[in-house]
Amino acid sequence: MPGQDWQAVLAPPSMRELRERLRVLAARYEELHLLGGAMIRRFRGAYPDAPIYLVKYASRSLSEYRWRRRSGPHWGGEERRRGNVTIDLTTPQGQALLERFPLGVRQDWLQWEGWRVELNLALSICTYERYRMRDYVERKRRMREIQDEWTGRPK
Repeated sequence: MPGQDWQAVLAPPSMRELRERLRVLAARYEELHLLGGAMIRRFRGAYPDAPIYLVKYASRSLSEYRWRRRSGPHWGGEERRRGNVTIDLTTPQGQALLERFPLGVRQDWLQWEGWRVELNLALSICTYERYRMRDYVERKRRMREIQDEWTGRPK
């Protein structure tokens, strides 16, 4: 059994505090997605014919906003046969793509990449904290149910 300082060191939150934190995180999550949607629209407005564009992936990868390569016939090449695939601008393939453009465009796109990475970091931290808190609340609920069954307490 843990020592007596267990509660003091961990300071587990109350259920009320957890519910409030989950509410705050849900609002933050929505705010970040609004920001992401605006980022996508602004990039497409600034670079409507770019060979890449920003998209939001509905996945649990904790990296929701990604670059996607266009697959239109005017972009041609090997990429077209594979369809539109994601691309990371910091990889050799991403750098090769950037090299096709003037320095000013490359610098601007790297700034967009920085915003995308920062947004994904904020979203992944928010999402992971929500996952962990929800799991904690559910486990505590199940532990109470088990204890109530053992003691014969009504639900």
